[in-house]
Amino acid sequence: MDVSFNQKDNEETVIVMESDDARGEDGDPVKPKRPFTLLPRLSRATFVSLLWLVVAVELAAWYAPLYILPPLALDLTFQDELLILLGSHGVAVFLLFYFVGMRLRDTGRSASWSVLLFVPAFNVFLLAVLIFSPGTKNWNPFGPPAEGPGGLSQLLGIYIPILLLVAAGVTGYFHQGLVEDYLGRFFVPVIQWVQAYLPVL
Repeated sequence: MDVSFNQKDNEETVIVMESDDARGEDGDPVKPKRPFTLLPRLSRATFVSLLWLVVAVELAAWYAPLYILPPLALDLTFQDELLILLGSHGVAVFLLFYFVGMRLRDTGRSASWSVLLFVPAFNVFLLAVLIFSPGTKNWNPFGPPAEGPGGLSQLLGIYIPILLLVAAGVTGYFHQGLVEDYLGRFFVPVIQWVQAYLPVL
């Protein structure tokens, strides 16, 4: 498979040309090999399923000093536990940026947009866009289309999130007062932060 990019009217168009001999001995089409890249494109369902990995690493970082390390009876100092905590947080942050970069490339955007993860409020907006916006269907400047999600990715990236949303909706309907209380506790600090650091808004 040959791929070329044409520049016309400041827009990038992708031309994909399949060779006639891309067939096996039995005459069936042979799936072309994907070019190697450190940031392959990532589908929505696979992206959401990998976010669970980030959450798992982050939870391990917080709960390791309390529940995981004590049963191992390791002779660790406070500095050792702090290094484990910071290292685990670093791994979680690296994975998040890596997965966000791959998902951005699937939508035709540069992975450099992942720096928005450092900006409060914009990071939530960016994750929402990456979760709900579809990727480009064909080749884009970052490579071939993302592979479809497997069974585990569909379970973690589609079915479990839907079940959680349904459960949250049912719980919120029957416990509206509790939900309002939690939302008030969350948004009041956010509003105070915005008023303190972004007075223009």
